[in-house]
Amino acid sequence: MNALVVGTREDVAGFALSGIAGVICATREEAEQAIKRAADSLVFLSSQFCKARPREGLVVVLPPRS
Repeated sequence: MNALVVGTREDVAGFALSGIAGVICATREEAEQAIKRAADSLVFLSSQFCKARPREGLVVVLPPRS
């Protein structure tokens, strides 16, 4: 199983430092499409896109930045 970050530029850049691939999204629709394309992956999702989370699959919502 692969790991993938779907979210803001900051979230994707932060996880890239540890070798985890990511998809930068600007809208919830972009995030939803990226999640659908992430077959057999553990997806880390930016909190601002959490409403785009599908019911199936393994998705971890990242806490909001303070």
